[in-house]
Amino acid sequence: MAVVTLKGIFLGASYKERNLPNKAPESYVQLDIYQPDSDLNDKQVTIKVEDVSLLSTLSKEYSMGSPIEIDCSLNAYQNKAYFKLLRLVKPAVVSK
Repeated sequence: MAVVTLKGIFLGASYKERNLPNKAPESYVQLDIYQPDSDLNDKQVTIKVEDVSLLSTLSKEYSMGSPIEIDCSLNAYQNKAYFKLLRLVKPAVVSK
């Protein structure tokens, strides 16, 4: 499993639930980031966040259009990348 740092623009975060047959229901947060410098046609990246309590942190500290930087794990399956949040990287405070 590779670990990558993603930088981009915060688009939003939402609570999701998934119910699979013969498994316990799973709840998670879906984080959407826009990467304007990406070479791909689809510049939006979706990250899975297992810690549901981070939804309140994301909604308080970030608004749509805010820069965001995160560390996440990267897995690939059938030519599709799947990201899972490891930690939020707090941006450095710039003094004026």
